[in-house]
Amino acid sequence: MSMTLTKLGGVCNFVRGPFGGALKKDCFVQSGFAVYEQQHAIYRQFSTIRYYIDKEKFEELKRFELRAGDLIMSCSGTMGKVAKVPKGIEKGIINQALLKLTPSENINLDFLTYWMESKSFQDQLSGNTHGAAIKNIASVKILKDLEIPLPPLPEQQKIAAILDAADKLKQKDQQLIEKYNTLSQSLFLDMFGDPKLNPKKWKLSYLHEVIEDGPQNGLYKPSKDYGSGAPIIRIDSFHNSIVETKSLKRVNINETELSNFEIFENDFVINRVNSPSHLGKCGLVPKINERMVYESNMMRVKFNTKKTNIVFMLSILSSQYLKNQILNSSKDAVNQSSINQKDVNNFTIPLPPINLQNQFAERIQAIESQKQQAQASLQKSEDLFNSLLQRAFKGELTA
Repeated sequence: MSMTLTKLGGVCNFVRGPFGGALKKDCFVQSGFAVYEQQHAIYRQFSTIRYYIDKEKFEELKRFELRAGDLIMSCSGTMGKVAKVPKGIEKGIINQALLKLTPSENINLDFLTYWMESKSFQDQLSGNTHGAAIKNIASVKILKDLEIPLPPLPEQQKIAAILDAADKLKQKDQQLIEKYNTLSQSLFLDMFGDPKLNPKKWKLSYLHEVIEDGPQNGLYKPSKDYGSGAPIIRIDSFHNSIVETKSLKRVNINETELSNFEIFENDFVINRVNSPSHLGKCGLVPKINERMVYESNMMRVKFNTKKTNIVFMLSILSSQYLKNQILNSSKDAVNQSSINQKDVNNFTIPLPPINLQNQFAERIQAIESQKQQAQASLQKSEDLFNSLLQRAFKGELTA
């Protein structure tokens, strides 16, 4: 099936959010008209609203009003995330970090959404950005000139329906994994109770009482030394509190640096310098196949296995209970917060008997085994969806 290439500006109306000066902090009120942000595009949710403006400000910025059937796209930082605006949202406007697209009657909303999620669009987008530390979309004019493959409307609807079916399969697998995660959290609460309330009256221990080695700050290397050498663990190496070791960045180091900052299986790394939302984020180091180090924004900690089980410690270190202690201890600088080794040593945790921790770990292992099967299924459904998505915009899906 052949597709006509059409400029995106020919099938959509574009509105970039107001300049930052139009929405200053003193504009915000307790309730009124919602201000939609990047998080609504990134997480595809429209229910959590942090900021509101009054009616006068809304009328002033009415051209930025968001309506059901629009698309929003994140325009800086985490760029190019797209979300459809559902019915029933709170009346409101977009902020400066969002782009609003209103499709014409010549293009199916779902078809457009899938195309904007496709590699084809994302590649075009990444080729038209500027900014070093944070990428920003260059201009609305450039976006309007991007070309979208556009079959007749009935064909768009057919393609969207096929992709919908594949997407629902992927969502079903994701929901199953979320259920296993919820089950793990419920098991922790059932066996040990909420750490903040400590209803089972476990002994409170300082972390330094159960730490065998550390905490130790990581290795600092300038950016010019990155590229080849030993793998290095960074904040972007964490996934679900486990360090992903397969695709770590590499850094040129000497043998002394490797020996001084080497990290081992079952060590923990704790993020000691970052924004408040990422400060204290921890990761467990799994089995590793080569020697590796960790960067200066990290601390390495090894716990005493006679007193603690690593699975139990992973749960407690990832809890809101410990996060609150981290935030209370943090030192604020410009755009960053930090904790030090003394802070970590003085954090407290409720410490159940080791045999109970071991029982918890065994049950978690059974849950994780089932979750791994679900993750394998999710990988297959994601591969299927991505394959269909790629074929859809080459004209191969309904040929």
